Amino acid sequence: MTQRTVDLTSNGTGVLDATPTAPLPTAAAKALAKLERAFLPLDLVRAVTRYEIATERRAGLEAKPTREWSGADFSSFADCERVLIESAMMLAVKGRMDLIDGIITPVIRAVVDYRRAALRAANLGNEALFSGMPTMHADDLAHAEDLKLGARATLAEAGRLDLVGRA
Repeated sequence: MTQRTVDLTSNGTGVLDATPTAPLPTAAAKALAKLERAFLPLDLVRAVTRYEIATERRAGLEAKPTREWSGADFSSFADCERVLIESAMMLAVKGRMDLIDGIITPVIRAVVDYRRAALRAANLGNEALFSGMPTMHADDLAHAEDLKLGARATLAEAGRLDLVGRA
């Protein structure tokens, strides 16, 4: 054991007495996130990158008065929404929504939650039609329907039911 190791250990417990680290500075956190992204599968990197670019483009458009928008700007805004939803859905399916937690909007999250719940409810509904559904699956179906209603209420409040259909 070196002298440094002896100095860092506490009373033979093996726990280091070194000063605990504080939260990372912003620059260090960004560098760590960039490093983590380097080891992600390509499809996740693509989804996060597309999400970030669409977020920046949409923010740029929102900063400009709509009366100054061209037809291409309106199309670009619609495309940004489509890309945001597609990318968020892909990340949700892969279980990696944490990669965009800091930048995802409540509306996009509600669309993702609605679509995932709708798919789950449709799958469970088909199971109920063609086989005896266990109680656990019936509870899961009710939960999926509740998630759909919650997401739909969020979208209705934001005036964006068009993102999931008005049915």
